[in-house]
Amino acid sequence: MRMLHVSTCLYIATVSACSTSSDVLPSTLKPLPVAEALRDSESADSNAPREIVLWSVPHALCTLRAASRNNGTGIELRADSLGQIQLWASSAGVSDVYILTCDEDGQVVQHTFDLANLDSDATLSALVHATSQQRPALSNPESLTQAELIARGYPPRPDYVRAPHAYRLWLEAVSRVMTLVPTSLVEVPGARLGTETLEGSDNWCGAKLTENSVRYIAVEAAFVVPTFSPVQDFTVGLWVGLGNSGIIQAGIYYRSEGSVGVYQAVHQFFDGPLVGNDLIQVRPGDLMYFWAWEGDSSCNVGPGLRGFGCFQYANATLGMTTRPMIRSPGLLPFSGETAEMIIERQPHRPPLLAVRIG
Repeated sequence: MRMLHVSTCLYIATVSACSTSSDVLPSTLKPLPVAEALRDSESADSNAPREIVLWSVPHALCTLRAASRNNGTGIELRADSLGQIQLWASSAGVSDVYILTCDEDGQVVQHTFDLANLDSDATLSALVHATSQQRPALSNPESLTQAELIARGYPPRPDYVRAPHAYRLWLEAVSRVMTLVPTSLVEVPGARLGTETLEGSDNWCGAKLTENSVRYIAVEAAFVVPTFSPVQDFTVGLWVGLGNSGIIQAGIYYRSEGSVGVYQAVHQFFDGPLVGNDLIQVRPGDLMYFWAWEGDSSCNVGPGLRGFGCFQYANATLGMTTRPMIRSPGLLPFSGETAEMIIERQPHRPPLLAVRIG
């Protein structure tokens, strides 16, 4: 059985698989200029969503609800380990009030804001950078073993001969100085991805690789976070992953209540819970990297190294990255028969996906 490490480089839904050329030497490979290519696709938008940061207590469980929806249940959110809730919305010409209700150490506290009067000065990135350590750019990417890379906070290195495209994408990511944010994992309330098979689904769309006698053990992706136009009760995931039953997957998760949305970087070893490192900031227009791979209990990757799902993600625009993170499998077995890049709306929602490009 052959083992494959694949990559996807996309802007919304453009997917390219790695080639298998065997005559490429490391000295001929340069970092893939994905950042420059994707930034060239961006354009200014005067009505782009603005960041709204509200303060509660660390990991407070909150509910966001539009004030106009007296009978609405809203969406559940959780404050990060700094006590912040990061939301996104466009300014409104008329009053549009929202209420964030949080359980703060047993006391119910309400935070109210109006989209007609937004304060966009607050930001999370400076606080995270001030409490984290730097991960240097790799000057000699072949000098470290896979185990040393993982231990120092780098994603696993693809084989430059068997997967040159994946190697170039990896080289682009590790050639940057990054802030290593602490591992602060929280479960996303009421959320789960990977609930259907791709074929014949009205819930998934995307690309899937499958080949007889191939076990896909690692996948990586780079994409610009799209701007989702909020729709009432709209939930969507954009993820890269491995497997067709037990799924090792990582990506972004977006939910909205009325005109207000929230973006999160998440990962999951389906059918286990969906979790995220809440110190990684996600903003529309940011360049993100995601890695998902099958590994051992130390996240080492390679033939015979199995049993766990491993994940890492980085926001290249803000210069922040997680360390490799590990999850145990759920009840469904992982066999690595597929690699995929999927955009997925949550079940029991209207069949509507609203994405604004440019």
